Amino acid sequence: MAAGELLACSKFYVSFDGLDDLIVSKVSGVSIELQTAGDQNPFGVTKGGKAAIQATVTGVQNSTVTVEYVGTVDDNRLFKWYEDSHSQPTTGGGSGNKGELKTGSIVLYNQAGEEAARWDMTGVMPKTYKTSCRLGFVPQPNAGVGLRYVLMSYLLCPNGHAALTETLR
Repeated sequence: MAAGELLACSKFYVSFDGLDDLIVSKVSGVSIELQTAGDQNPFGVTKGGKAAIQATVTGVQNSTVTVEYVGTVDDNRLFKWYEDSHSQPTTGGGSGNKGELKTGSIVLYNQAGEEAARWDMTGVMPKTYKTSCRLGFVPQPNAGVGLRYVLMSYLLCPNGHAALTETLR
């Protein structure tokens, strides 16, 4: 990456285990927040009257990542993933994938097309699935093409570190 190069928001890709060839339209909601305690009130003062504060990380909060895909009528993999990840509302019971979670990545590319930044997610499952297509309705003029909105929920790693990790190259 060239020194001082600005990365364009339009050069990115999102993939999840077994779903690495979908057409991605938009990604939003990528954030992580370290929750702290003790960062508001000093526990004492030091020489010169300077306040002494000690902040302690008490937890990590991940956001919900929204991924917007362009899908076709023939490709139901996102819906299948959503359906397999949740119990059926009328029959209950376990989920089709028995609680299996996926890993995924959001990759940002530089102007040369090389990977410049990466956000890796672990413990991913679809939280919500929406489509812009009504059943039996095919939007025009792009017959058979519609938008699929999938809100992804991701968890903490077993070691307590955040599931969203960022790598800048």
